[in-house]
Order: sequence, then structure tokens, then C-alpha cells
Amino acid sequence: MNISERIKVIQAYGVALENREYTVGNEGDLPYPMQVIKKAFACEIIEDTGAFPLDLLESVYSDLGAWTDEESFNQITAYESHLKNRPTSSTPVAEIKEYARKMQELMQAGDSVESINKRILKENIQAASQLMRFKELREEGFKVDDNFDLNEILNR
Repeated sequence: MNISERIKVIQAYGVALENREYTVGNEGDLPYPMQVIKKAFACEIIEDTGAFPLDLLESVYSDLGAWTDEESFNQITAYESHLKNRPTSSTPVAEIKEYARKMQELMQAGDSVESINKRILKENIQAASQLMRFKELREEGFKVDDNFDLNEILNR
């Protein structure tokens, strides 16, 4: 394979790599057969003509393993799509940090994990009971302020 053919193959592979949407690619989407691309890279790395930086060639060559058959590609990309579409947590960061701080305090106090879990369960049950009581009061016609602090209820 002469230098102009290698450059053409390597550049076409670069375009395919840039257009790849997932961490893997379908071998069927490659511009040339895998063996032709490997040969072009191998020849260019060995001859080191200077057409491409050697470290770039080596890095891109190592990525050839991320191209797979269509069946594997479909399975992997379906999983990646699922991960992209997964809902993210709606818990505010401040609430998570407060929970972590509270857990750290409990752990430093020497409580066992079982004891901490029981305490958290008890607090959650108390909070749920309070929320249900608020609902009952509303149904009975009482005005209950919706701007209550759940942490205040938990710390009672």
C-alpha cells in the first residue's frame, strides 16, 4: 500500500471515528474493511512518514478494537441509549449534602449501621405520618401551610 492510499484510508477512518455516536462503532459503517484500515495504520506507524503525528496514529489505531459486528453494536448502543435517557435524580444537592453530613455525624457517634438504619426508618415513618396528618387536616377543612420544613419535622 503506497503512501497516498494509506493517507486516504486513514483520513476516511478519521471521519468515521468523528461521526461515531457511541463508544463503539459498527464495522459495517467503516469506510474500508477493518484489515485494510489496520494495514494502513501499521504501515504508516512503521514507516513514520510524518504525514500524521506518531502518537496520534498509535492512539487512533488502538481504538480500532471499539468497532464490532452489527449484533454486538446493536446490544451495546441500546444499553448506552437507555443510560442516556435514564432520569436523573431530582433531589437537590443541598439536601444530599445535608443527608451525608447527618450520616457522618451518626457514624462518628459510634452508632452501628443497623442502629443508624433503624433511626432513619423511624424518622421516615414519623415524617410520613406527619404528612398524612397534614392531608387529613386539609380534608377536614383546616388550612395547613405547604411551606413546612421536612428537616424540622424529622428533627423533632
